[in-house]
Formats: sequence, C-alpha cells, structure tokens
Amino acid sequence: MSSEHARAVASIAIFSTLGSGSRDEARIVSLTADLNRAIWPFDHARKRRSAIRLVQRLRRERPDVVVMEGTSIAGGAVVLLGRFVFRVPYVVSSGDAVGPFIKLLAPKLGLFGSLYEIVLCRFSAGFIGWTPYLVGRALSGRGRCSSSKSSLNISPVRARRSMS
Repeated sequence: MSSEHARAVASIAIFSTLGSGSRDEARIVSLTADLNRAIWPFDHARKRRSAIRLVQRLRRERPDVVVMEGTSIAGGAVVLLGRFVFRVPYVVSSGDAVGPFIKLLAPKLGLFGSLYEIVLCRFSAGFIGWTPYLVGRALSGRGRCSSSKSSLNISPVRARRSMS
C-alpha cells in the first residue's frame, strides 16, 4: 500500500475515560465498528498517567479525529490540548450531563462543571449524546450533535475544516 493511499484513509482514535474494558469502551467500540479506528487504552485508576500517555500518542500519531467516550477532566484535558496544540479535532460521546453531575457531588464546584461542559462542547467537532436531553445541552455549545448510531457521521475532513 502506498503512503498516499494509507493517508487517504481516515485515522480515528477512540478512548473511554472510564477505562479499557469498561462498558463505556464497549459502547464506543461498537458505535465506531464500521470506521477505520484505533482503540487507545485508558486506565481509569491512573488517570493522570493515562492522560500523559494519550497526549504523547496524540502528538506522535496525529489522528484525523479523536473520539472520547465520557467527560472526565483527564480525558477532556487530552482532547482540548490536542485541539489547540496539535490541531486534532475531537468528538465527545457521553451519557451524562457534566455540570449537574459535578454540582450534585460538590455543590461549590457546580459552576466549574458547567463551564467545563460548555468549553468541551464548544470546541468539539461534534457531540454524541446518549439521550435527546444531552444532545440539547450540547447544542447550546456546538451545532454538530447526534443521538443515534444511524445518524453518526464522523468525517475527519469536515472536522478539520470546522477548526479553520
């Protein structure tokens, strides 16, 4: 296979912030089964170390797009850094609303959670919500959202153009 042909095939990296082997990882693996993608490991018990390794891999491999299942701050830091430093677009897939979840756990951090959610969605190339409610929340920050596998269309070319 020529290098030109190899580069013509989109490279998509996926990872789950709940960790390798989790149900969330199984969900994003299933959702992206028809795509040319690499599954990147993430150790939920060692988030900081996993985040550092993902940033190093992101810098080295520079996929066309990264799909993150979950919304942990460690994972969010990876995709946001990738977006701004390495110009790699990302898609967030989530079954939880971040702001209300953080406010429930730590009321004083509720505003931070809401701001994090807005930033994560605003700079993403797209959002996959597991409920219409989540898609509605994400739409307030970004216009490319999906709530079903049948309408999922991760286009690395369009994702890169949206960053311009």
